[in-house]
Amino acid sequence: HQDTLEIIYNFDLPKGAIVHDSWLWFNDEIIKGKIMDRWTASQIYEEIVNRRRDPSVLYKNYDNYYELRIFPMAGDESRKVKITFLLPAIWSAANVSTTLPLYLFNNSANPLKILDVITQLTSEWKNPKIAELPNKIFEAKTYPIVGECLQLTLDQNEIYSNSLLNFQVDAPFNNGVYLNTFEGKEDNIFQLAYLPSVPENVTQSKKTAILIDYELSKSNVSAKDVINNVKKMLLEHFSARDSFNLIFSNTTIKRISEKWLSADSNSVNNIFENLPANIISNYSNLPSLLANGIEFISNNGNDGKIVLLANSDGVGEYKTANALIDDLINMMTETIPINIGDYIQDNYRWYYYGNRDYKGNAYFYENIAKLTGGNTFYVDYNIPFITMISDLFASLGSLLSTYDLHTTMTDGFCYGRFDMNSNENSISVNTPILQVGKYFGSFPFKAEFNGMIEGKPFSDIKEINTENLFHADSISDVIWSGKYINTIDDESDYYYYSNLTNQEIYDLIDISIEKRILTKYTAFLCLEPGFNLDIL
Repeated sequence: HQDTLEIIYNFDLPKGAIVHDSWLWFNDEIIKGKIMDRWTASQIYEEIVNRRRDPSVLYKNYDNYYELRIFPMAGDESRKVKITFLLPAIWSAANVSTTLPLYLFNNSANPLKILDVITQLTSEWKNPKIAELPNKIFEAKTYPIVGECLQLTLDQNEIYSNSLLNFQVDAPFNNGVYLNTFEGKEDNIFQLAYLPSVPENVTQSKKTAILIDYELSKSNVSAKDVINNVKKMLLEHFSARDSFNLIFSNTTIKRISEKWLSADSNSVNNIFENLPANIISNYSNLPSLLANGIEFISNNGNDGKIVLLANSDGVGEYKTANALIDDLINMMTETIPINIGDYIQDNYRWYYYGNRDYKGNAYFYENIAKLTGGNTFYVDYNIPFITMISDLFASLGSLLSTYDLHTTMTDGFCYGRFDMNSNENSISVNTPILQVGKYFGSFPFKAEFNGMIEGKPFSDIKEINTENLFHADSISDVIWSGKYINTIDDESDYYYYSNLTNQEIYDLIDISIEKRILTKYTAFLCLEPGFNLDIL
């Protein structure tokens, strides 16, 4: 019991996350963290550790990586902390979702037996669910602190057998618009989700053969998660006007159908509910899978696209890749666009050609996509699987190659606007455009959209009255400030050295402290009750 340890917990959060509080339990008392510049916090923490007192400190080291330190903990004791953070949401025309960061629990020596997911009762965000567990229901609960809420309990198997679980609610659109506002002491904040009203005859229907290749040792995403998210993407990005087929890698390639299938929601749900348990193997058969997909499209009108989801690295060597590309191209009587989502994360090889590095099969993917008019998307340290696959499926439809969303007030103006979409250069017509900003003046609120679709100009204007907006709280100010801080804080080079001047860093520290938002230049420090220390 006399031996004490310092706990060091390194973790990452999804890109765009905003950490805005840290707490430490001391016996039965909860200590709220003080936020200060990183260097002062580090000095105080080390000084207190030397005195064998009870501090904790939380840093943001770079990009989306964080470090929590706690001292002391005896070998037979435990310490309790809480970190408050916001995660970016992914919007579609039908749903709003975010991935639950369950991987944060993987470092626990004692696996969690249950995990409660709690959401507020609200008329704004309806029908909460875990997308991958459709039979699990949120139930009404009441707690002294939280009040009335909805709760869903995950058991141990559900926590650890699903590498991805997405919390999802219905998209609260009214005529293609969602707007909430917060009236602050100094600034008024708005958050807007805007779905352009595009006539169906402007866009083309989709025909897509979805090919899934899976290698067990190459990713922390399970085959079940890949399949579940393909279903989610079909329901969000496809309609009854569209067609699809599913083709799976196995000893013998498995096609769900020999003809195109309707992508209406009933058909999609029915097909996925009846997939055999062994439909996909745990090893890659990528060349045969791609050949099968090309053959299917060639035999069914020759007017479809391929989506390949894969995580192998067996064709990364350039001679092998070039030979396979030649064979696949020679199979095509008409060019078939091949769009690729690479979710390899573990145990991959690197290749070096033409003065650049390629991870896994990246050389093969990039070259076959370019030759066929497709696109490539990758999972990376700051791009989770759900973001990658959402961007991939959004790219399949008609794109707004150029667009502008101008917001204003009838009597006043909007300013300090930030677009929140992950890919701001082009966006699918079925993808809501997200904007957060500040406003001055009186309603109605006006949104004017202009863009190019299939090479043709398109305009849309919407007006929102007070009865059609939702009222937000001070978290809106945290979101705007977090976006502002991240925009500035991201200005670093390849080696994570800041490109900011000292004055810009000082200004960033001031905003970080005022809004209680963690940056690379600040830290949250929790001090033992009654411990007074001059930090100036």
